[in-house]
Amino acid sequence: MCIRDRDIYLQPHGLKLLMNVLKPHYVEANKSMQPQSNTGFRGGGMPTLGAIAIGLQREEAVEERRKWYRGYADKSGMFQSIVRRVQYFAERRGAVHTDVTSVVMALHEALEVSYDSGSGLTRGTESEVGVGQGDTCGPDRAMETMAMETRAIDLLVVGSQLRVPAGMRRDHMPNVNFADDGAVETDSFEMLAVAYVVGSTIAQLALGMTYGIEELGGKCGWDGAELVGDKWEPVEETRTIELIDGRVVPRVRCANGDLRGWYKHLGLEAEVRMSWVVLRKRVVARCKGIARALEMLGVLNAEQLVAAMDAGTTTVVAYYGSGAPIGRQACEEVDVAKRRALHTLVRGPRC
Repeated sequence: MCIRDRDIYLQPHGLKLLMNVLKPHYVEANKSMQPQSNTGFRGGGMPTLGAIAIGLQREEAVEERRKWYRGYADKSGMFQSIVRRVQYFAERRGAVHTDVTSVVMALHEALEVSYDSGSGLTRGTESEVGVGQGDTCGPDRAMETMAMETRAIDLLVVGSQLRVPAGMRRDHMPNVNFADDGAVETDSFEMLAVAYVVGSTIAQLALGMTYGIEELGGKCGWDGAELVGDKWEPVEETRTIELIDGRVVPRVRCANGDLRGWYKHLGLEAEVRMSWVVLRKRVVARCKGIARALEMLGVLNAEQLVAAMDAGTTTVVAYYGSGAPIGRQACEEVDVAKRRALHTLVRGPRC
């Protein structure tokens, strides 16, 4: 089934229940296997943590008048593209118990895949890929495989310099990720190109993952600036970066084709000076959507509606607010939406 170009995968309920029982083991195993540069699907990990890091890197580069180059890389259909045999070895090399891996692999390999064509399900076929889009343990298992690419970039790519608060020493942090949505920041164009070669080689040739390419750089895209005299200038148009399969990574551009110098990375506009405007709008929109959806259900009383709205909005605000300033105005807009939903329930729709 396809909605907005994203497939929805359904699994037998019994399998999901079993995977839910095994989830604590995979969560613990993932803690020791996943590099700290990836905050996706781990306790306390927020998307804005990585976005803050790359924003700080760029700020320091500008203040110290150093060149800066940044590349973004996002996978297409990651969960269902992972080669299951590779996943097996990733778990064996990690902290996952051998018996757990054997049982999970046997269950997944016994499944047959069918597709809803709109006129009914197709005949079931065997599949050698995928950890299960929507599977309870799918994210943790995928991150164990993803760690191979993340560690390779950390080891082989010299990232942009970053001042570390403890003693103000310098360090390099090339790679930040939230699950499969990652960014690399370097002090040289050549090293940025190396990052894409290393990442795409590991991901596409070894893991079965695909780097997504969109015309405007929505999935993968790169940008950079160099100081010419006293003015920052974009990197000249003649420079190009290619993935291991020969596809060209686009420059990050606006819809009108102009270079924009920023990229909406996980809801945060990563500019020279970090902007929280887009992220705040996203928080407000999602909280308003929760209030409106609960209001339209028409089955909750006032007390239940308030409890449900509080739970939903608190989750959204906490998710982004742990690494970004949401602001009083955004919270007030959310409160207005919640009061409007409660007013509609108690007194009926306004004329």
